[in-house]
Amino acid sequence: MGLEGQKVFTGWAYANEENFYSESCSIDMPESAVFVKTFLCDLVSIGKKCAAEIGIIKIRYNLPDNNKGRVNLDTLDWPNSIKTWYNPKMTHFTFAIKTRECFASVICVVDYWS
Repeated sequence: MGLEGQKVFTGWAYANEENFYSESCSIDMPESAVFVKTFLCDLVSIGKKCAAEIGIIKIRYNLPDNNKGRVNLDTLDWPNSIKTWYNPKMTHFTFAIKTRECFASVICVVDYWS
């Protein structure tokens, strides 16, 4: 199995109040062997209750019998969030960032494998 290529996606969110604000980005692809990794990059606090969370919230893939597999998380709430995921037959993923009283950014790196 060899690395065939990479794509990098970025996102950010800003919230200046105590309520959380979130942004997400959805990526569709042909069935591919993919390893998705999310990283928190920047965090600039503008309040005493600063918080940020990143992760993968939706995943679609084909099962070995060609039925559809799915992972759908309602929120990014720790510790039930997914930061990385590998699947040999992935067709979609959505990554997200959630912030409170801060500016924060996320990087999502997608490795394509043979």
